Formats: sequence, structure tokens, C-alpha cells
Amino acid sequence: MFNNHANNKKIIAYVKTSINIASNPKNNIKKKINNILKYEKKNNLYDLQNDYFVWDYFRLKINTIIENYENQNFKFRSFIDSVLNLLKFSKLNYLPFLLPKKKVDFIFFGHPRGELNSGEIFDEYIDPLIDYMYHYKKKSVVMGFPHLAFGTKYNHLNKRFYIHWIYLIIRISTFFQFNFGKISKFYPKKFKKIGYDILLKINIEKWWFNFLSKTKPKNIFFVNKQASMPILRAANKLNINSYEIQHGSPDENKLTYNYYTKLRLNIPTYYVGWGKYWKNKMKNYYKKKFIIMGRDLSKKIPKCKKKNNNVLIIDQLIGRKMLVNKAIRLKKINNNLDICYRFHPSITDISSYNKTLKKYNIKTSLPLERSLRKDLKNVRHIISHSSTAIYELGCRNYDIYIAGSDHKSVGPMSYIKKFSSNKKKFGLIKLDSSKMKKSKLFEKLNYKFLKNLN
Repeated sequence: MFNNHANNKKIIAYVKTSINIASNPKNNIKKKINNILKYEKKNNLYDLQNDYFVWDYFRLKINTIIENYENQNFKFRSFIDSVLNLLKFSKLNYLPFLLPKKKVDFIFFGHPRGELNSGEIFDEYIDPLIDYMYHYKKKSVVMGFPHLAFGTKYNHLNKRFYIHWIYLIIRISTFFQFNFGKISKFYPKKFKKIGYDILLKINIEKWWFNFLSKTKPKNIFFVNKQASMPILRAANKLNINSYEIQHGSPDENKLTYNYYTKLRLNIPTYYVGWGKYWKNKMKNYYKKKFIIMGRDLSKKIPKCKKKNNNVLIIDQLIGRKMLVNKAIRLKKINNNLDICYRFHPSITDISSYNKTLKKYNIKTSLPLERSLRKDLKNVRHIISHSSTAIYELGCRNYDIYIAGSDHKSVGPMSYIKKFSSNKKKFGLIKLDSSKMKKSKLFEKLNYKFLKNLN
């Protein structure tokens, strides 16, 4: 199933060199990504895979290093923490042996986000497609991880099979395989956690290869390629059509959307996006076609009323410290200014920031508990560093202001500059909403492509 491409010394050399490239403080994100692409091409690293190392999975670690430039001492979850985290989701009736094993036409893979709506968790990216397919009574199966905040409660349509128990079993077996076999000795001490995580993904890929071989779906859909990469690679080995549903902002400053070739196993057959604007950014990303599905923002975001005057700051992992400081400075300048700081769904290490903001009488919001619509009440001004919400809110007439980074590194969404205007407020550049609307970021919603699938 896996090829033996390189000896141990070569693999470690590739790992060390790549980490050095990704963590070089002298280069910005764009430069680091370009250097990684050159290094991959020169050494043909997509073919670098064996029973304990796969370049595609190591590449995810490189991306973490590149994007985490504000704190190079990024944390890995320990094995025990990982097991305990999965154990807290107790939906026992979704044990692995209850998963379907007969032939199906479609499999949908959701991700662990979504808002609570009328007693159900609703994932805005993939659940509309699932509902559409159920309407046409296609043979389909829905799988996914427990919700980050609500666990396995509020299952949408009571149709989703939670796969955390499968991964728990694989995680435990991988732990013993890694630590009590020869693989652990292969990795230097500082790379052991990376090595274990790569082996875990390899074992997960093997499990999905066997499962997909039995169920033989014609098409699979997924939202987050990083989390679903073992599934995608297994599907590609079995020539199953895969559809990645857009859930963020593809950009040249995100390694996960940058490749020099389509000849690799971690590439979807089709990319299903929101508009022509995104299609122009995805040259080497999908095998066959970019499908414009469009997007309806009206249910998520009310149109801005210009009489409103409150400020909402949209958090991002990159630039968080800078955005928090900006919120505090604005509050000090104008204590009467109503400011709310909305944290990113990946609420990692927010407790200290949360306390600091509340100390200055700045409201905070956790997106897993509170909808964006609620946070937009009486809001006109949006401040952010890099977030897909910038595009969504701009197209709904909110005033968008971009906060630059305190670092020399260039963050994701560099193309946001093309939408800037000559106006400023809060000491920040304001975006031009009319430019955003004309660029076809979000075209009219259209699910017709689903009707033509076998």
C-alpha cells in the first residue's frame, strides 16, 4: 500500500531542512512557502512515503510552523490528553461495528463546528448539501467528529455517524506500535511527537482504505481537507470521486492551498467553491474541475444598517495579540465605544486574552456558543486581520477595516489589498465593499451539479 522511497537518514534530513525553512525568522510567510515548494520539487518529495512516514502528513506540520509565526513554541497534545479528549464524547451507540458496511453511493464528512439551530447542530458548509441529497433519497452516509462545544448532542437529522471511537481505537494501537516498535528509535527526540502523529494518520488512512473498499462509494464530500486527508488519500487510491467544499479563503500565503503539481494523492477530484473569484486562485489544487456552487449569506448575516455604530473585532489565530492590543487602544481612546471581540472557533489559549479584554470592559464572544448574527446587533464597523468573515461581511455592507501585523511576516489573505479604498478610520485602511461585490466572491446559490451525480 505504501512505497519505500528513501532510507532513514534521507527522511530525517528532509524533515530537518523543511523545519528550518518553515521557521526561518528572516523570511515572511510567502517566502517560506516558495522555498518549501522549491525544495519539494527539487527532491520529488510527494513520492516520499513508506509504512511510517508520508510527506503529505509531515507537510501539515510544516504548515503549522509557518502559520504559527507569533509563537514558534507551538504545543502538541499529549497522547493521554488526546485519549481523554475523545472519551468525553460518550455517544456509545455510534461504536465502529455499527457503521454501514454495505455499498453506498455517497459519503459526507463534516467537521466539528456548526451552530445550534432549532435543537440541531447545523454545519453551514456541508449540511445544506446533505439535506438536498436526502430530499432526492440518494443512498448516502454522513460521518464526522463530535462538535467542539456540544459533543455528540444535537445530531443534525440524527443521521451523522461519529467516528471518534474509531480514531480512539486506532490512536491507542498506534501508541503501542510507535513506542514499542522500531519506529520510535528512528526519530530524534524532538521529532518523536511529529513521527507519532504521522504514523497515526497512516494507520487512519489504512482503515479508511479498507472501509471504502467495502462500501464502494462513487462520491465523497468533505469540508476540511487537513482533517480529512487520510480519507482523501484512501479515496484517490481507489479512484473514488472526491469533492472538497469551500469553508475558508484559499490564498497564496497558505501552504495548504499551494502546490507545484497536481500529481499527488492529497488532491480532490473537484473543488466546490463560492464564486469565480476563488476559481482563479486554485490552479494546481484539484484534478478535474472547479464547481461554482455559490453561497447565500442572508441567513447567516443580516444586512448592515448604517445607523449602527458598534465595533466587532473578528479574531484570528494569526494576529490575535495584535488585534487584542488594538481593541484595548480603541477603548482607551474612546471609553464609550461599544466593542465586542469575537474569538476564532479554534479557541486555543484564549483564557488570558479573555480576562484582559474584560478588564477593559470589552465584551467577548465565543463562536461555538453564540452566532455571528447575534454579535452583529447594532454593529457597523468590523476590524480583522485575516478571516473569511471579512469577505462575507463586506458583501453585506458592513464597514471593514484591516489591522496590519506587528510582525514583518505577511499573513494569509494578502489579496485583501486589492479591495482597499483611500479611506481610513481607527487608524486602519477601510475596504471598498463595491469592489468586493463586483469580484464575484459569492455567486448565486446553485446545487444543480448534485443532480447529475451517479
